[in-house]
Amino acid sequence: MKKLSLIAALCLGLFSGCAATDDAGDTVGGVDTQVGVDVPLDVPEAEDTTDVKVPADTECVPVCGEKVCGDDGCGGSCGECEEGQTCGPDGTCYAECVEPEWSDMVLRINTMAVNLDNAEGNALDIDDDPLTCAPAPCDNGLNNSLGGLVAELDPMVAQMSDFESANAAIASMMADGTITLLSEVVGFDGTTLPFTMNMYIGDPVADAATCDFNAAKCDYTVKAMSLDVATCEPVIAFDNCVVDAGKLSAGGADYQFAITLPIPGVALPITAVAEMAQIYADATVEEGVITALTNGIVGGAVSKQALLDTVTDLPIDDLLAGLDPEIAALITKDTILMIVDGSVVPDVDLDGDTEPDAASVAVSFGAIPGAIVGFSPEEVPVEDTDVVEQGDIVDGDAIL
Repeated sequence: MKKLSLIAALCLGLFSGCAATDDAGDTVGGVDTQVGVDVPLDVPEAEDTTDVKVPADTECVPVCGEKVCGDDGCGGSCGECEEGQTCGPDGTCYAECVEPEWSDMVLRINTMAVNLDNAEGNALDIDDDPLTCAPAPCDNGLNNSLGGLVAELDPMVAQMSDFESANAAIASMMADGTITLLSEVVGFDGTTLPFTMNMYIGDPVADAATCDFNAAKCDYTVKAMSLDVATCEPVIAFDNCVVDAGKLSAGGADYQFAITLPIPGVALPITAVAEMAQIYADATVEEGVITALTNGIVGGAVSKQALLDTVTDLPIDDLLAGLDPEIAALITKDTILMIVDGSVVPDVDLDGDTEPDAASVAVSFGAIPGAIVGFSPEEVPVEDTDVVEQGDIVDGDAIL
């Protein structure tokens, strides 16, 4: 039973933004499947984890193929880009993005919490099917299986580390700026016409002692990972936002949002992409400007396989940090993968084959004004961050 506590940390969804796909069925960030959730108390046998990637203890063979830059898969490099260029995830060199003219209307997500059930107001009908719902027992058509899993596992996490709860971790990381989520409002004219909200992962310019991130209008920079390296367009964006009678709505089957999965005892949140994103909130509009979002809720479905792959790619020391050393010594990455595989049971079908492959999640949020003043400075050498791929760690975020 105690081993299950490790999984709670991998299932704590935080709202980070929402993104439209280029075409129906395509995805952003390489996520093209889904997840659902159930909470079996027994750890499954190894043979039940057919989709789990277990790293083999063999000599690494570098592979570059047509890549001209980036990682060769073994810690080496396939080459370097010329000055003024950056390496994309496909191993191709692209021109560095020119800083855009940022909108004067920016919102900083200042409150956020994982909803722990699927009661009315705490969850959404992610798959647009009134006959499916989670967590069970339920009959209201609302989906929030990961929230139910967090509710089950939070107490176990507290027994094994200083990680008090999912929502306590969220509040702490937002207060100190570890999690900085920004929404750039573009094209809003105070009417009911559609507009765009570009979503970014950012950094505060000043520290919390200088500017209260959760209450004041502070300056922020945007991390380069928030832009597509080939097009320089925001990776995550809602282009169908509408405010009508003070109510914001956006999203649908072809949209995504990003969630952050905190790990107890480790300052290393994992950023994942949730599909079929929907977002609703009360919008305060003053003189044609959105000045606040309250009573917000965002929901979507997260790929189970992406969670498994990310756990596989993370160092075991990071996964076990914060645990009692004697307990950590008894746990292997294979054990963690089996627990994730057994705990997260899909409840939403993303690929249309009638088989659930993703876990639904619902997160409450609020937002206040902020300002974007530029790109975040690089914190590590360029050669270490040329390629942003699954499992990479960029400025403290592991990418799914």
